[in-house]
Amino acid sequence: MSRLLLLLVLVTWFAGESATPPALPMEPLARLILIFGGFGLIVLIPALWSRVLARYVATGNLHKSLNRYSWVTMIARMLIPAWFGVCVFGLGWVQVVYDALGSIGKLPLAFPGALIGTLPPLIAWAALWWAAFPADRALREQSLLLHLQDGLPINAPPGFWRYFTANLRMQLLFTVVPVAVILLLRDIPSLILSVGFGVKIDSPRSAASPSTLSMILLPLSAFAVFVFAPEILRRVLQTQPLPDSPLRRRLEQICRRSNLRYKEILLWQTNNNMGNAAVMGVLPQVRYILLSDLLLQTMTDRQIEAVFAHEAGHVVHRHIAWYGVFVVIIMIAMLMLDELATMMGVDLSFMPTWLKDPIILALSVSTF
Repeated sequence: MSRLLLLLVLVTWFAGESATPPALPMEPLARLILIFGGFGLIVLIPALWSRVLARYVATGNLHKSLNRYSWVTMIARMLIPAWFGVCVFGLGWVQVVYDALGSIGKLPLAFPGALIGTLPPLIAWAALWWAAFPADRALREQSLLLHLQDGLPINAPPGFWRYFTANLRMQLLFTVVPVAVILLLRDIPSLILSVGFGVKIDSPRSAASPSTLSMILLPLSAFAVFVFAPEILRRVLQTQPLPDSPLRRRLEQICRRSNLRYKEILLWQTNNNMGNAAVMGVLPQVRYILLSDLLLQTMTDRQIEAVFAHEAGHVVHRHIAWYGVFVVIIMIAMLMLDELATMMGVDLSFMPTWLKDPIILALSVSTF
């Protein structure tokens, strides 16, 4: 859910950037105060609530406190893309960003605008970890006794910086880094062709239909990142090869029986924060199977083998490839919406350009 909300932030920026919606008339300073003040308020309220909860949480009300904690943090996270949408579509944030970029904003580059434009919501997202840390630590401390009673491993709650960097890796960087690489792979040849060879390439803010070259560069960049993303993400996440052991040899045997090829089985270090497994990679040369530290601590070997077999099933049944097909369909729909509508006899002239991408994304996700 967290990564979907972060993707929504990025999609909101790209939708507003492609055709800047009309903004409310306002003084520049008042506009900035309202934009940044909104994000500050979203962070401040959970921060105060978190510190109150940390004072009164106890073993007797642990489950109730945990439910409240989960709800409040989720609502705060949902408010960030919601307020960012207001900033982009109502408060003229896109124009503010491109005024600040100056001559750079006139180049056919998507990365600089996306970097600065999405910085406020991403900083607010990271600030929510600071806001929630007192409650999170108090809840972890109170749960130690329950873990001891249930015979589960006991781990000291992480300090703030370990907590912060773990969330930074698993949530923000895991989502943002692949998108940033896609934009850079699109921007570098665009800049070379535009400045060095005089080829006309649309800027991200162009309201016209994208040129053929623009329609080629972005999907090619996305395809390259989709294929090689596991090499990037295994370094974004804190991973290492799973040490040699009887368990690892049994997992390797499962792969041989399933005819599953892979590059490495990885131990995923989450500071004992997440019990999970995952598989990454369409091609065997860049395919990794991840098992988290908490999962290995809390499950028996037979349970781990069952989870591992489930992840292997994603590869055997080509689920990752189908996700790639889904992404391609969304990109084609966004790039060729007007052409597809004309072919189907649908008139979209009544719809503002900046509304089309969010509508297509919502329809695609709901259909999928």
